[in-house]
Amino acid sequence: NLKIGSLVKCTKCILLSMVLVNPYFTIRTLFSNNLKITSMLLMLASFLFLPLLSPSACFLFLPLILERFLSTKEQAWGPFFHYSAVIAPLLASATISAIENLNKTIRQYHPQFNHRILTTSIPLTISISSILVSLRGNYKAFPLWQLFNGNIIPTPQEKLEIQSNYAAIELIPKTASVRAQDSLLPHLSQREQIYLLTEHYNDTVDYVLINPTNSHWPIPAEELPAIINKYLASPSYGLIYSQGNTLLFRKNSKDLCPVSKEIKDFLNHNKSNT
Repeated sequence: NLKIGSLVKCTKCILLSMVLVNPYFTIRTLFSNNLKITSMLLMLASFLFLPLLSPSACFLFLPLILERFLSTKEQAWGPFFHYSAVIAPLLASATISAIENLNKTIRQYHPQFNHRILTTSIPLTISISSILVSLRGNYKAFPLWQLFNGNIIPTPQEKLEIQSNYAAIELIPKTASVRAQDSLLPHLSQREQIYLLTEHYNDTVDYVLINPTNSHWPIPAEELPAIINKYLASPSYGLIYSQGNTLLFRKNSKDLCPVSKEIKDFLNHNKSNT
């Protein structure tokens, strides 16, 4: 923990040093593309841009914004993943500070002003603004957009895929080691040995679970057919379950099952496109 904490502090010191030494480069990099600008606007719009009215609080979230948008990792720039979750509590804290600053300023010039109007209307407006931001159709990953557009409800085909995934998971003993893609790992987490599926073939685990229709980060989509073929051809593993797009391999298994039509179609389609 000490090493990680020291690394984080070091990173933030480097970022702040870069801002001071080369502010032009920092600003140009921060706003270098529309995705970064849109993400910043969406974050601030969720709080009515009020955090900007609290200069002291800006110093709390500014290093995190620099760390995120100066990064070379493009996934961190967009609003789709969890990268805003770290900044959001600080923005909320800055918003509270900004409301207090507004109250003090208004009372200074208008002593008779009822401050409860401000402390009631602003949180309500922030709630509405956050809902509107989450309803933006441009970003289909937003939960409220998915809810109101029916995307959060599985289609009949998706329900079959979910059922086949769970059926395969039920075949894996609790004490067995497993390798699976990132979307399936949380459902297999209650065990001592669990590993992320990568593009590199590995035969050190007891079971390998794959579904090419699910999220397969960080494996590129074009690498999936080769990975599946490696396990299908491997002398170390046997295919014990294949329903829909779900594949479950067991080490040293002699009880083999046929490859499903969906997987055959998937492999043939990708073979014809290469």
